[in-house]
Amino acid sequence: MRLYSYKMTHDSGFAPNPFGECLTLATCKPYIRMNDNVEKGTWIAGFSSVALNRDAVGCERLVYLMEVSEKLPIGDYYKDSRFQNKIPDISAKSAIERAGDNIYELLPSGDQEDYTHYRQVKNPSHWDIKQDKPHMGCQKEDISGENVLIAKTFYYFGRKPLVIPDHLRPSVPKGSSVYGNLTEGQKAGDFIDFIKTYKKGLIHLPHTFDADEKTCSSCAPKPTKKAPKTTCAPPNQNPARRAATQSH
Repeated sequence: MRLYSYKMTHDSGFAPNPFGECLTLATCKPYIRMNDNVEKGTWIAGFSSVALNRDAVGCERLVYLMEVSEKLPIGDYYKDSRFQNKIPDISAKSAIERAGDNIYELLPSGDQEDYTHYRQVKNPSHWDIKQDKPHMGCQKEDISGENVLIAKTFYYFGRKPLVIPDHLRPSVPKGSSVYGNLTEGQKAGDFIDFIKTYKKGLIHLPHTFDADEKTCSSCAPKPTKKAPKTTCAPPNQNPARRAATQSH
């Protein structure tokens, strides 16, 4: 069993996008998305960070966990009828419709590896808001990841990230890591089995969902209002864990 863990600096419902039947990671984290070892059955975990919600190093909580069920080239993702609902419509009243991550259409006869051969759909996350045009820096980074990771099985804790008992914690980077940290074997299995005691799917909304945050990752201004600082809490002090334990 293979698990890659990384720390999230932003959680707006864009990367990953947890809405609909599947969770998708279509933008950001290009080195994870292009990794040949990330294939069907690989697990990806996104943890909190100081930048996201002031969780200290060593006290990171789980924002989401996904099992990769499919790995689709970015150009194919846009055309796939299953994911048309993830093409953003920034004029929509629904925040979910505005948050779509399916933003890159490969131009006719375009080279999938050339980031300039894509049309970027106007979106609230990787768009140059000031100049009202595609943000080519974000586009170059996104397309370099080559693939979209798709998960039918996922657990998304969002703005209420989950405390992980110390003896079950996988390897989590101390800082930013483009490749993520790898955990394998029994250690990965024990962590995943623990998360499987929770219900699947979208459990809580993202941290800054529908907030006034215009971009994500390195393109983004940090939220002006920070979340309260958290401390590491033992599992028996986690209400969500107690409730899940009592229901199994």
